[in-house]
Formats: sequence, structure tokens, C-alpha cells
Amino acid sequence: MRGKDGYQWITTSDEGFVRYLVANILPHGYRFYTAGMVKPTTDLAHFDAVMEEKYCYRMSRSARWRRKAATTPAGTPMNLGNVHYLRRDRFYILIATAGSHPFFRHNVTETRDRHGRLLSRRKHFRDAHRDPIFFDGYSIRIDCEGGYRPRRLWADPEVPEWDGRPRVRVAIQREVMLTIRADFIARARSARWSATVLESEVRKLPYLRYAPVRQQLRSLVLAMNRERAKRGLSDRLDPKRCISSYIPAVGPFDRIEADNAASGAA
Repeated sequence: MRGKDGYQWITTSDEGFVRYLVANILPHGYRFYTAGMVKPTTDLAHFDAVMEEKYCYRMSRSARWRRKAATTPAGTPMNLGNVHYLRRDRFYILIATAGSHPFFRHNVTETRDRHGRLLSRRKHFRDAHRDPIFFDGYSIRIDCEGGYRPRRLWADPEVPEWDGRPRVRVAIQREVMLTIRADFIARARSARWSATVLESEVRKLPYLRYAPVRQQLRSLVLAMNRERAKRGLSDRLDPKRCISSYIPAVGPFDRIEADNAASGAA
């Protein structure tokens, strides 16, 4: 979906949702979020309109930059926040940067006594630095301790360099990975499953091969090989053949744009 200001928020695939969130939103200071499922009885267009009225998420890139750089007449930074809204079918996420924004007013509940004194404050949003975003079997979080540059030739090899930028870590959810592991270990114990067929099954797992995902799959393959060795099975799985590092380029809004272009041509 594209608004008059060019803002798009409805993705057309799970892979596109993950890639857009990881590459275009989280690396730019967006960390506080609320996410959930829209009720089956709720009209999606109405839900999007209500979210826009409350949070004003439809802004161009230049408008977001102007909010970020805004200052008072005295030159003091105004510290205004920005928010992004993204939806895949009935799953949505609203994610904000630090700063003044209706996002925080609408997602904080304060309890005061009859004299107006603050008794408690409850937050209804999460921080992607601590609380991973769970979507379609993925666990996505911001890793503030992983942003290290490659070692330079003239630098101390024992001291990595911090580049000041957080990294987005995309892995398979722990519960999902445990289920996958149990299933594949059971297959690896059986002589009916050859190593070639098992490699093909690992390649078919529907997860983008980010580095943490590759590490999880490599650990799975090694565990399968250990089980096959215990059972006396001679063939082994080769991690290089079944774990690719290629991540396909997936346009998150491609199909909607193509459908709009086709309907306009008609």
C-alpha cells in the first residue's frame, strides 16, 4: 500500500517483511515497539486509518529528517521521535525512535492519587535491545555488543574495534529451532533417510540465511552427523552443501506495485 506521500506499510511476503524491518528500519535508531495480530473481525483498512490518526506514521523521509533535526528558536534540540508502521496480513508492528512522540503517550499508563502524585507508571511497549521481535518463526533483536569492525593490519589483533553502530541479529526462535532439531535428529537416526535427502530437507527450511541462522543450521547438521555415527551409518551430511550464505533480494512491496500498475493499465 502506498500513500500520497509515498509511504508504504503493507508487505507482500514474510521474507520481504523481515528484510525491510532488518535493513530499512532497525538500523536507524528504531527500537521501541508494539506488535500483535489484528482481530479477524476487524477491517484492515479501518485499522490502518486508526493507527495513522493516533500515531501519524505516514511521513516522507525528508519529513522524518526534519523532525530529527528540529530545534527551538534558541537552538536547543527538540528531541522529537519518529515512528514506522509495518503490516504483513494481520500481523503488525509499530516501532519508534527515542524522543517525544504520541507513541509513548498512548502506550504508557500512569496511576496517580487524588492529589495528583504519580504512584506507578506501566509501559505497554518493548525495547528491541532486550526483547526480540517474534515473527513467523524468526527472532529479531538489536545487538549493541556486536558492532565490531574487521581488524586492521596495523591494529592490535587482540583488541577489536567498536564502530559505534548496533547490529540487527536475525535467528530462528528457540522453540521453533528445538522442534526442527527434534524432527531432524529423529530422521538422522533412521537408515531410510540418506545424507543426500537430509541435505535437501535442510536446504528447504524456509528461513533467510542470516549469519545466526547459518550457525543454528550448522549446529543442527553436526548433531545429525553425530547421531548417524552412533547408529553406525556411514554417510554424513556436508554443511557446505546444505547451508548456503545466499540471501535472495526480496522486494517487500513489489507485488502491490505490480497489481496497482496492472489495474491502472486496465
